[in-house]
Amino acid sequence: MFSDSVMQRNFSHKQSISTTLIVAVVIVIIAVAGVGAYALTVKPSATTVTATSTTTGSAKTTTATLTTTATTSEAPVTLSVWDTYTPGSGEQIAFNKTISTFSTTYPWITLNVQTQAFSAAESDYITAALANQAPDVLRAANDWTGSLVAQGFLQPLTTLANSTFLAQYTSGSIGAYSINGKLYGLAENTNGLALLYNKALFSAAGLSGPPTSTNGTTNSITSDSAALLAKNSSTIPIIFPSNNGYWWFPWLFGYNGVIFTPGVPPNPQINSTAAVDATAYLNYLVNQGYMPPQPSDSDMTAAFCDGQAAMILDGPWDISMYNSCPGLSWAATPMPNVTSTGSPLAPTWGYQGWVISSGLPLNVQQAAFDFISFVSSYNAQANLFTYAEDLPTNVALASSTLITGNSTAAGFAAQGLLAANAYGYNSAAMNSVWTPVGNALVAAEPTSQSQIVTIPTIQSQLDTAETAIITANGG
Repeated sequence: MFSDSVMQRNFSHKQSISTTLIVAVVIVIIAVAGVGAYALTVKPSATTVTATSTTTGSAKTTTATLTTTATTSEAPVTLSVWDTYTPGSGEQIAFNKTISTFSTTYPWITLNVQTQAFSAAESDYITAALANQAPDVLRAANDWTGSLVAQGFLQPLTTLANSTFLAQYTSGSIGAYSINGKLYGLAENTNGLALLYNKALFSAAGLSGPPTSTNGTTNSITSDSAALLAKNSSTIPIIFPSNNGYWWFPWLFGYNGVIFTPGVPPNPQINSTAAVDATAYLNYLVNQGYMPPQPSDSDMTAAFCDGQAAMILDGPWDISMYNSCPGLSWAATPMPNVTSTGSPLAPTWGYQGWVISSGLPLNVQQAAFDFISFVSSYNAQANLFTYAEDLPTNVALASSTLITGNSTAAGFAAQGLLAANAYGYNSAAMNSVWTPVGNALVAAEPTSQSQIVTIPTIQSQLDTAETAIITANGG
């Protein structure tokens, strides 16, 4: 299971210890009010151990090679850490392996780790921060960044991470945690929508595969849909929840639209010509009988798993489910380009990563950066892929055989390279977008194949959404 969107740092500033000591690691498991918590205590002296990963072919196997090096003794530091992994999940298993190595590498840093429920972690963090009780480090989704930065809760990484260090990460992941030119987090994984297709349905229709970013356009979606229906009238050529902003945004960007233009707060552009054109094209798919009207997420997954749907837009979080669907042979690939613009259908990809609370003493701040660098490193991300199939943000890992040798991961990774780095997507203003856009799309899309929604109606609904977003942001 993938999560609801980095090679190891150069540790040359810590070199010279003369003896090797055995590190005592004590892990205490505590369960409090349904939230898992554990403290990891380490004696503040030991040799540095560097972990590396090796893989064979497409096998998801990570081998740790421990190399002892010299390091100077450091003053003890204690870090409070909130993670948001699902207890018992592959992600948490990978994380525990990584922090075990971290504790050997940084024996002077004691970790007090608490596992928070992802759904409540952002609001709980804000509550804690307002009471001056925030953890030193938080695992945060990138779209929390805008709100947390606006309230002054996060430490910019500008003075801690140089350009050479940041080159290890994909540009999309850097942009995802950046606000007003300042970086606030390091992403450990990424995920988002790609085009998933049923191989058997395409083959039966005499098609080698769906249109992609390298060989097709939205015109190809139309022609392929016609061919699929001609072969089997019960086939659903394409289905996804088009009235949900998350699934609509790839079409908005493909038609060269934007969510916001720069401003304080960002200026919404939800009612642009591009937004109208994107919605009109999706309505055309419904009116032609290529897509069901007003489909839901569950409609999409059921139709694909049953072998009825030829194309869907979905994320890697559903890989295990589709792999368990009887008789389903499927693959993931990047979405095609929009015929009229030449731009790719570009989804917004999400990231999970690590941020540091503001106001920490310098030694704690440095220890916190050492920690988030380590848990978002090449080796840490290799662990996450091995145990949870999380897609990496580390450039070297993304091009390694661990990823390229896995066709499903490679398909999603290729889409990730074409993801939209939308201005304002991780700003606090984005919180005001989802509901108005969803309401507008529901009202602007057909409820049956025969219903024709006019361009003025689409424009009117998007105008209403635009006004609501402006009002919500004090405009």
